[in-house]
Amino acid sequence: MRKAHVLLLVTLSLLAAPALAEEIIHPESGLKFVLPRGWTYSQDGDALIATNLNGTVSMIFLVTDIDSSADLLDAISQELGDSIQDAQLTNQPVSQQSHGLTLVHAEGIGICGGEACDWDLTLVTGGRKNLFMVAIGDIATNESAIHRVYDSIRSQ
Repeated sequence: MRKAHVLLLVTLSLLAAPALAEEIIHPESGLKFVLPRGWTYSQDGDALIATNLNGTVSMIFLVTDIDSSADLLDAISQELGDSIQDAQLTNQPVSQQSHGLTLVHAEGIGICGGEACDWDLTLVTGGRKNLFMVAIGDIATNESAIHRVYDSIRSQ
């Protein structure tokens, strides 16, 4: 019987491991999301910037007035002109409904710090304010973690 309890506790602790990821509440947008375990974040003016454990990818979270996929490239120029220049889409934006919110996702390329870079963004509408989320850096290696952040978005 004791072995059954120990096995149950071990199983529950393994299932709870993803809960160690950090839930972030973004009061201005009225949204919340989960950053993967080991990621850090800081506030830089009106932008929340999250970075993975080894610093190879960062995600920038900004409240925006942009509300449609037609404005995504303009939004990158407006909101992230210092970080991404010459932004170009590599696929057409895709819209989906998730947890009562609309998420418009796009990917592209540009110039970051004088070098070619990839970016991945999601525009979230349906919260108190629209949230513009952009990942910059090693997108290919970190794609599943980035998309888990996008998939975790909920209203507060």
